[in-house]
This record gives sequence, structure tokens and C-alpha cells, in this order.
Amino acid sequence: MDMNEDERVSKENVVASAAIRMTPFFLEEAIKRYRKQHPTHRMMTRIKIVLAVVMLPICVWMASRGYVPIAVLLMAVCVFSFFAHRVDLWRARRALTKSPYRDEVLTVAFSESGFHAKSPKQDSWSDWSLFTKAVHFPDGFLLLRGPKVFNWIPVSAIADSSQVSELENLLRVKIAEHKAFGSVRLVNEENEHRKPQGFETREES
Repeated sequence: MDMNEDERVSKENVVASAAIRMTPFFLEEAIKRYRKQHPTHRMMTRIKIVLAVVMLPICVWMASRGYVPIAVLLMAVCVFSFFAHRVDLWRARRALTKSPYRDEVLTVAFSESGFHAKSPKQDSWSDWSLFTKAVHFPDGFLLLRGPKVFNWIPVSAIADSSQVSELENLLRVKIAEHKAFGSVRLVNEENEHRKPQGFETREES
């Protein structure tokens, strides 16, 4: 970031700020929310349920005819389809252990022109025009930069609970597309001394 941008950040009226950390727990939560908001999420869940319902009597019939190994294999495939995402989450957590950004804490300032994320390892400015969609969850905001790259901003990472509604209003003004899964809950007073939580990730194909 050049000097002009540094000056702009320092002079910009910051609407909200957050201290966020990339941890295995955060990565898992971020991916879960990304998948929940994905257009195919409900459809794929329904397809899996229908297939399981259809395959169950077929497997029972095959087992009764002596085709036990095949019946067991088919049932195993059906069951695994409901838990395959767990394998993906495990792989993501494992990959994070080798990342130089693991446990990286960023100080993020959200302003009218974008947000500034800074840490000992990185310093970046992102204009709001980079974001294509904002998804509002009860415990945070998922900000998408296209179909694959996204930022998870937990409510618990925001510096002051009074800034949560201000940030939500800012997102609605600056980002064109929105989706909501319930209303954002304000953090409790007991969270004032919370640990920083995570920031940005990318969904693998």
C-alpha cells in the first residue's frame, strides 16, 4: 500500500474495527458458513436424502438374496456422502498447520472506502468494489469476493458491540447483493475480553 493510501486510512472515519485470527476453529466455521449460503447446498442435501431412502430397501433386498457385500458397499457409500464434508474440513485444518498465516492476528478497520487489514506479516487495502456479496449470519458476516474467495467476520471479533449494527449498515450500502440467515446478534458483555478470531480463506474446488 502506498503513502497516499496510508494517509487515506489514517484520515478515514472508521465505522468499525476488529481483531481477527486465522485458527483451525475459524477456518472450519468459515467453510461451514460458505457452504450453507451456497445455492446448491439445500439441493445436494435433499438429493442425498432421496438417494438414501431409495437405496435402503434395495440394499435390504440385495442382502436377503445373498448379495451382502454389495449391499454393505452401497450403504457405506450412502452414509459416507453425508459425512464427506468432514473429510474436507479435516484436510483444510491440516493444510492450515503449514500456512505462514496460522494464528495470524490482523487489525482490520472498516471505513466508507473499504477496509484496511494490517498485521506483522501483511498490510492490505481492499476497496468495497472487490466484494460481490454479503451474507448475514446471527454470529457474523461472510463477505464474498467472487464465487470462491471469502472473508468471515465473526461478531465476537468486532472491537465494540455498538459497532456491529453500524458495520451491518455499511455493508448493505457498499455491497450490492445480500443474503440473511437470521438477524445478527450483538455480543454479550462477557465477550469483551474474548480472543481474536479468524479472517480470510478460500474454498478449494
